[in-house]
Amino acid sequence: MRHFLITLVLAAISISSNAALVSKDWQSTGDNLITHDTETGLNWLNLTATYGATFDAVTHEFRIGGQFEGFRYATDAEVEDLWLKFDIDLSTGAATSVPDWDANVQTAATQLGNTWNIYAAWDYPYGVSGITATVSGPGHSALGAYQTDWGPTVYETNGVITISDTLANIQPYGSYIVSVPEVPLPAAAWLFGSALLGLGAIKRKRS
Repeated sequence: MRHFLITLVLAAISISSNAALVSKDWQSTGDNLITHDTETGLNWLNLTATYGATFDAVTHEFRIGGQFEGFRYATDAEVEDLWLKFDIDLSTGAATSVPDWDANVQTAATQLGNTWNIYAAWDYPYGVSGITATVSGPGHSALGAYQTDWGPTVYETNGVITISDTLANIQPYGSYIVSVPEVPLPAAAWLFGSALLGLGAIKRKRS
C-alpha cells in the first residue's frame, strides 16, 4: 500500500513538471499559429493573425461563423502569466529598459508572433505587443516586449500604452486572444481514480 501511494505522488510530480508551451496548427497543416499552454489549457493565437486590427474589429470576428469563432480576448493577468513562462516579467510597475539583448524576447517573438519586426525591421528586430481585454485609460490596454537595434530591451505594461478601441492605425500591435480551453479531467482526478482502483484491487486480494 505504501509503495502504491508513493507511486501516485511521483506521478503527480511528473505531471506538474511537464507543463510547457507547445506549437500547434490553426487553419492549415504546418502553420504553427497556435501556442498551447499545457498548464492552463489556453490556446494562444499568433499575434500576426490580428496584426493592425482594432479591438472592435477583432471582437466582431468572435461571432459564430467569424474568423476567430471560439476565441476571446485574454486578460492582462493571463498575458502576464504567459510572459512569465518566457522568463519575462510584465507585472504592474515592471516596465524597464535593459542595456543588453534579451534572448527570451526573441524566443517569445518567434513563437507568439514578431509584430515589431513587421512594423520596422530596421529598428525593432524582435518584439511582441498585443491588445488585451483589460481596460486602461481611454481604451483597452496592451502588453509586450521588444528589442531595438541600438541595444535596449523594453518591457511594456498596461501602464505604458493604451489603445483606443476604434483607432485606425494601431501598429505594431496584434491582439492577445485565446480559445476557450477544453475542460480536461484534472490530473488530480485521474490520480484519485487510480488510487480508488488500486485500493479496490488490494481489498479484493485480501478478501
